[in-house]
Amino acid sequence: MGALIVCVCRAASGQDRENAILRARDAFGERIGLEQTGIYSESQMRGFDLSTAGAYRLEGHYFLREWALPDTIIDGVSSRVGINVVRQDFPSPSGVVDYRLKSAGPGAKRLSVTAGVKEFGAKFANFDGAISEADGRYGLAGGLIVTPEIRYFNATHGHGTSVGAVPYVTLGDRGRVRGLISFERASYNGEFAFQPREDVLPPRLPLLNFGVNAARVHRKSWNAGFLAEYAVASDWLATGTLIYAGNQKTPSDATILAVTQTTAAVSFLHTVRQRNQSLAAEGTLRRTFVTGTAAHTLIAAFRAGDANATNASRPALAAYSINLFSPTFNDVPVLDAPASKADASSRQRSWSVMYQGSYRDLLEVRGGLHRTSYYKSFALLPSRPNERMKDQTLYNLSAVVVVNRRIALFAATVRGLEESGVAPQSAVNQYEVLPPVIAKQFELGAKVEIAPNLTLNAAAFDVQKQIPGFASNGVYGLVGTDRHSGVEASLAGRVLDSTSIVVGGVLMRPRLSGGAVGLSNQAERSPPNVSAHTGLLSVNHRLSQLRGVSLDFRLTWQSPRYVTVANTYRVPGFADLAVGFRYELPTRSAPTYLRFVVSNLLSNRPYVIGAPGLVVQRGGVTARATVQMDFGTRK
Repeated sequence: MGALIVCVCRAASGQDRENAILRARDAFGERIGLEQTGIYSESQMRGFDLSTAGAYRLEGHYFLREWALPDTIIDGVSSRVGINVVRQDFPSPSGVVDYRLKSAGPGAKRLSVTAGVKEFGAKFANFDGAISEADGRYGLAGGLIVTPEIRYFNATHGHGTSVGAVPYVTLGDRGRVRGLISFERASYNGEFAFQPREDVLPPRLPLLNFGVNAARVHRKSWNAGFLAEYAVASDWLATGTLIYAGNQKTPSDATILAVTQTTAAVSFLHTVRQRNQSLAAEGTLRRTFVTGTAAHTLIAAFRAGDANATNASRPALAAYSINLFSPTFNDVPVLDAPASKADASSRQRSWSVMYQGSYRDLLEVRGGLHRTSYYKSFALLPSRPNERMKDQTLYNLSAVVVVNRRIALFAATVRGLEESGVAPQSAVNQYEVLPPVIAKQFELGAKVEIAPNLTLNAAAFDVQKQIPGFASNGVYGLVGTDRHSGVEASLAGRVLDSTSIVVGGVLMRPRLSGGAVGLSNQAERSPPNVSAHTGLLSVNHRLSQLRGVSLDFRLTWQSPRYVTVANTYRVPGFADLAVGFRYELPTRSAPTYLRFVVSNLLSNRPYVIGAPGLVVQRGGVTARATVQMDFGTRK
């Protein structure tokens, strides 16, 4: 996977704070609310799926994500690779997605109201605020998002609400405790995807909901927990986190359309109840001390994660056939078969010792040993569960050489244990939990400050692990060893007072070999749903002639992706373009900002890969228009 980015920035004021391009430190991924830019995303880095890799962090701390954290409690999300993840305590072979919590500075009393129409006509209102004591002893930040009409790219629609808060209290000058709590609910009329037959993609179709009539998804998700830090002594710091996450769909309906040329055989999948929940805890104790010209940090850490997934679903039912160009959509078929129930649980414990050292500000060394105990069970109730256990010693080691104040070189290697996820609803072994895998990464790179406000990040990397996919008999499991070798680069910063750029790109050679693919150790194929290279160019320019106005555009491109491990067909590559503007109204009271952006100007509704072995068609040209008003003091 790869990308190319260019962006334009200026000092953060007004709605520039909501501009992901201006907030991005590099080209590897940044999202703030509805705005995002970057080579990678919250779901994929360097061609690997992050949803099963456990590569998510909350301000650097370990947690298990069951659903994306809502914007009511987070300030933004960064995708970190290369030197940015080397300097974290717990690096991951697939990179790290780091969430940042909302905060309230001392004396904050603010409320921001944003309303408008999102892409594809979804109407929404967002209330975001913060309040705190003048001395900053305690405070609260959070928000409420109401979406009375959700509209998705595939013509499905529904409604949703999200609410959350981040309270905090300081413990004198020694520590701080932050809490988080959020709840989100959404309802929409089911999901659908196409399953190509005869190794041919479906034809270009009209923008219709091809799902079974009256299909529904009702989703609820919640998060709660705390993050604490306390200086035990001048050179001792203790931290602790405990985070609970849950996600439930009752029901969850999906329509699978087995497509030939102009017709499709419709199958209906009905999950009565799907519930995922997890509890993650982390504790660290670190001591920092100085000897001569060197600074040292010793860290002892413990991490624990428990996760459980339960499903009650009925067998796939062949509903009817349709003509794709003049479809007749029927009601939900009668489901007589009893629901089968599945239960999956996993438990992970890790004990770590780590060292970080800085020598004369010229050399940074980091290393860690991690002893991990992993247990997983899966059962189709009332059968007895299948159990898997794995004890593993893992490690990370890195060095950063500071050549001068502008150039830093680094090398790093990581060996980690990662989840493989569960078999999807369309698999013969639906919901079966797959065994964990060992992932290994090695990389070399550099960070160069080309100018005072312009930074280059570059790395060569090699990542390998086993990945899941469909075998020829329809069973979903580990299909082979996936190895991605490539180079990535990012150029980010300000080139003019009114213009900043972020340019990035990745060239990669992804190869899949052995395993259930049925290949010899010497044979190779391309892994599914991976682009060898992609590109993105974003620009944001503040007009000097029109005060308060800035223009932006974003051009993306990705190369073709194979749909299955058989490599018999693939979705084509495509380019996309979005253009927009921001305007800060010259008001004397509450600052008011307008935002308008038009997207998908070049893509022409291409097919992309959805769930494994399935494809979906992207939406066409769409627009977003919002107005934002700020009240009070923002700190």
